[in-house]
Amino acid sequence: MNLLLEGALSDMPYVTDMRAVFGALPGLCVEHDWLISDLERIWIGKDYVPGTPDQRLASHPLLISGNELEELLSGHDIQFCWAVFSALPAGLTPEYEHEPFADGNQGFWIGSPQPQLTQAKMEIVCWDCSKTLLIGVDEDLARRFKARFPQAVDLDLYNRRGKPQ
Repeated sequence: MNLLLEGALSDMPYVTDMRAVFGALPGLCVEHDWLISDLERIWIGKDYVPGTPDQRLASHPLLISGNELEELLSGHDIQFCWAVFSALPAGLTPEYEHEPFADGNQGFWIGSPQPQLTQAKMEIVCWDCSKTLLIGVDEDLARRFKARFPQAVDLDLYNRRGKPQ
């Protein structure tokens, strides 16, 4: 199943707040390793000191454990403008010819998108600061996400209706 969350949310400062996204999916972050690719982000808040952002987000693509990612997200306010978070089985080093990407990837807006890495269990995509896409989530995760964000819509249905991105 694929979901789309977009627009202004009264209780979420920005729709690509991964701390809030993972908060809606308890346990998901630490259950996987994550390949983070096509990353553009903005450091927000009083914890940001210019020139000293967390160096873990300086390398691209970044393979990070779920525990490290959870620690990073809990310790910083970060708006992800563009990013693909690919959920991988813990300990797996992914193999790929092209790293997953969001910026310019029109494949999200056609039919029923699939995770870009064959080894990925699912993807979370931050699209231009304005949309978060969950690609390849199972029904339980989709139900939990929609319970927290009832404005999330079925991306496949959205695509069939020909909505502009």
